Amino acid sequence: MKHFSKSTSLRLILCALLLTVSLAACSPGTGQQPTQPAQNGDNLLIKENADVQGITVNLMESFPLQVSVTIEGVLPDGCTSIHGTQVARDLEKGTFDITIQTERPKDAMCIQVLTPFEITVPLDVLGLKAGTFTVNVYDQSATFTFEQDNVWQGS
Repeated sequence: MKHFSKSTSLRLILCALLLTVSLAACSPGTGQQPTQPAQNGDNLLIKENADVQGITVNLMESFPLQVSVTIEGVLPDGCTSIHGTQVARDLEKGTFDITIQTERPKDAMCIQVLTPFEITVPLDVLGLKAGTFTVNVYDQSATFTFEQDNVWQGS
């Protein structure tokens, strides 16, 4: 059997102790449950409007005309995700109001890093008369114009 000096033995014990502490810090604790989004409980989720940085209206070269809106923004942390979008169309005013909802688990510990996102939302423009229309996404807005009615005249 090999014998080590007192200082070598002390170093080996110290290294083993550091390795044990390091491994314990990386493994999940026995009393902690991982945070998961609620399956049926909306009260366990935080829902907010997305932080929108800019919008672009896209007119497709087709007939009938098709329009979509590309929306760019940032999510506030690593746990927040896009939950859904809604488009409210007001033909009298000629506007499309888009909202983007985010959600994150209420009690989650999340990395605090701004995460960019980009989504494209199609607009229902079939049947619109010629004219100029405004797209609003919170404080961002853009317009598009139809030079002719967007009515399908198929056979």
